[in-house]
Amino acid sequence: MTVTAHHVGERIGAEVALAPLPALSKLGGATVQDCRTDTPPSNWPAVQVLALFPPRQPADTLAIERAAARMHARQVLVQRLGATAAASWLQRRREARGAQSVSFSHEVGASLLAWSTSGAVGVDLVDLDGLARASQQELTATASLYLGPEAAAAVAAAPLAPASRLAFALRWCSLEARLKCLGLELDEWQSGLDGELGRIATVRVYVESVYGQVSARWIGCLAWR
Repeated sequence: MTVTAHHVGERIGAEVALAPLPALSKLGGATVQDCRTDTPPSNWPAVQVLALFPPRQPADTLAIERAAARMHARQVLVQRLGATAAASWLQRRREARGAQSVSFSHEVGASLLAWSTSGAVGVDLVDLDGLARASQQELTATASLYLGPEAAAAVAAAPLAPASRLAFALRWCSLEARLKCLGLELDEWQSGLDGELGRIATVRVYVESVYGQVSARWIGCLAWR
């Protein structure tokens, strides 16, 4: 997901329980990290969520970085699933969700990759730094257009700019993840869609450093059914 002050493009839960540091590895120059969530889904560990940090050059555009991130995501799937299974899952990515699915999201500096062997998944990542140029009024207007009146009211009620950005990011991330899980495109908010989206379970995904500290920059969300 990408949001600027003028353009829209592609819930804080309970405290994270103490757990071992995230597993880190290197793949083609990219750092790959296992992610944790607020409350593991009932079909865990059939759902896997990874954060990828591709190597980045100062001159790289977002398009170049996203293309490299997708390449690393494919390599991860091949490494974890095997070439045949990875190719099959990638082919299904834009098709109707079945018993197996894969989802991918990229922001500047990081990506999220999720897949499941037992149902549909959707994942989204929001870069809070990317929202820094948007005013509270702009975020409220965008929330009203795409997230509905309840979310817009929550964003508008946040008293400080960082709080309003966080309120917006959590709700936007959840929406995008659920839409991906259902195989739907982003569209303007409709009251009839609330019921369908409400049946999709979501949890917050935590992107962490090697020291086990939760990043204050990225907000992730996983949806599954």
